[in-house]
Amino acid sequence: MFTKARFKTLALGVKVKELARRIDVSESYLTNILNGRVRPSQEVLRRIAEALGLEPDEVQEEVKGEE
Repeated sequence: MFTKARFKTLALGVKVKELARRIDVSESYLTNILNGRVRPSQEVLRRIAEALGLEPDEVQEEVKGEE
C-alpha cells in the first residue's frame, strides 16, 4: 500500500476524487493505486507526489518496498 501517499491524502482532507482530478486519472484507478492493486507509471507517481507535496523519491521508495 502507498501508506505515505494515502496518509497524506487523508491528513490533508483531500478526497480521492479530488486527487484523481488533480493528477488526471480516474478515481477507480487512483483507488487501486492507493490500495496496492495496480502499479502506476513513473509519470503518475510523479503527479501523485507533486499533488501531495511529497518528493517523487518518497513515493517511489514505497513502491520498491512493496515488492
